[in-house]
Amino acid sequence: MHNFESSPTLTNVTFSSNSAHDGGGLFNNINSNPTLTNVSFSGNSATYWGGGINNQSNSNPNLTNVTFSCNSAGESGGGMLNVQSHPTLTNVTFSCNSADYSGGMANSESSATLTNVTFFGNSATNYGGGMGNYYYSGTMTHVTFSGNTAGINGGGMKGERSNPTITNSIFWGNTPDQLDFVLVPFPIISYSVIEGGFTGGTNIITTDPLLGSLADNGGFTQTLALEAESSAIDTADPTSCPAFDQRYYFRPIDGDESGSAVCDMGAYEYGSYEVDFSLTVDVEGEGSVPINPDEDTYHYGDVVTLTASADPGWSFSSWSGDASGEQNPLLFTITGNTSIMANFIQDEYTLSVIVEPFGKGSVIIDPLQDTYHYGDEITLTPTAIPGWSFDNWNGDASGADNPLTITINEDTSITANFLEYFKIYLPFILRN
Repeated sequence: MHNFESSPTLTNVTFSSNSAHDGGGLFNNINSNPTLTNVSFSGNSATYWGGGINNQSNSNPNLTNVTFSCNSAGESGGGMLNVQSHPTLTNVTFSCNSADYSGGMANSESSATLTNVTFFGNSATNYGGGMGNYYYSGTMTHVTFSGNTAGINGGGMKGERSNPTITNSIFWGNTPDQLDFVLVPFPIISYSVIEGGFTGGTNIITTDPLLGSLADNGGFTQTLALEAESSAIDTADPTSCPAFDQRYYFRPIDGDESGSAVCDMGAYEYGSYEVDFSLTVDVEGEGSVPINPDEDTYHYGDVVTLTASADPGWSFSSWSGDASGEQNPLLFTITGNTSIMANFIQDEYTLSVIVEPFGKGSVIIDPLQDTYHYGDEITLTPTAIPGWSFDNWNGDASGADNPLTITINEDTSITANFLEYFKIYLPFILRN
């Protein structure tokens, strides 16, 4: 996919085994800001930059529950390349991606924001196995780097003239080193587990975080679980704790059973549990809304379809509350307790009553309105002028009832036919 000054919404999409010069799976170019939810990039390749995604020139996608697996780039950014762009990544995993430089992610003059992100098993022939940065000033919170490799240095992360702010994160088991930053400014790192430490960092832990293997531990993306007695448990900055971990499991949990719940470092919260969310769908007007799937509770990232079905005489108008627009069926992703209203409006119908011949009678309409609704009852009473008599109805009514009661269920046109007395009695006279 190539987006040029475009911002599509992608939900439940897989990009697999695609190839291009740049942006093997997705290329966002010049002010392109797509929203990606529950998306997977697997086995895509770029001849030069951005095997999975290439973001260029103020392209700022928003990614939630996204996996980059085994994508490759000939130059840099096996999983993702950002150039003068500012993407936001939440609950994302980079694994098995490769490039000459920056196997997982490459940032150049960019400020990507990462929350609850895992980099595992990415590789670079030269620098930056997990991530490579050049003039990068982004924010990284609860990010885990492990098992990434580089041929020269920056197995976990390489930086040049970059000063990202890194908090509550883990750098462990990367080869040949965890972090390599050259030329000021340098990163601001606090409350993190870093193998071998980091000069200038604050609240740095150098004890093994006891990371498990990359696995499905719940949620949309794979994560590295913390084992019991991990140094990362309950040691994050207590003043900076998102409400959920990468799996969208609850934070904080009292993982060390000290009696005080504190966030864990890294993307995984030890001992946590999946959060249940409610979905309430109400109706304004007359209609119904089947829910698929219809569950008592939902989890973060669940995709639900609502289909608005109007009762006779009503039409679906719009969604309101936590949804908007007129799309029907509506496909949306659960990200919290959700309340949606389906709005229906009454159809309006017209009633046309014609007198034939014109001027030889009249029809009283009760009630007389400009428009009517489905099920309205109307009484039509024909009155002839002297010398004429009402004969019958035709059009959308028949017979000779006088008065005539009709029920509206669509636009209605009725003709009242009148006859002269002479024409009524002449056949009788001729027969006798």
